[in-house]
Amino acid sequence: MNSDSRSLSLSEPMLGYFRRPDRRRFIVSPMYDNIWFIFSPIIAILLGFCFSRPFLQGNYTILDRSGTLGYFFFMFLPQGHLTVTVARSHMNHNVFRQYPFRFLFLPALLIAAIVVSPWIWAAAFVLMIFWDV
Repeated sequence: MNSDSRSLSLSEPMLGYFRRPDRRRFIVSPMYDNIWFIFSPIIAILLGFCFSRPFLQGNYTILDRSGTLGYFFFMFLPQGHLTVTVARSHMNHNVFRQYPFRFLFLPALLIAAIVVSPWIWAAAFVLMIFWDV
């Protein structure tokens, strides 16, 4: 038997689970990243179910826009998730150099089409929600 070998106790394999995570693998912190980046689409679906309950169906007006609380929630939370995702992909210089057409021309074309046509705006909005989940 080797002199530096040791016996494993039953609790030792669990120690890896409780080890502090490597913060370099996260943008902000493990909890923040999991809530706002990783699980935000699932949280949005669960909150959407909650917002569909009749007692939350009243109309509210915020900045000249009227809608339910669910409308305002789904206008802002997924947008934040998508904005961070786009920022991370566009700030990665290797990926940006590899796909310049995808990162420069296609977004400009899509924005122009959304501004010109309300039908393309509606289709892009619906596609964005399903793409995100």
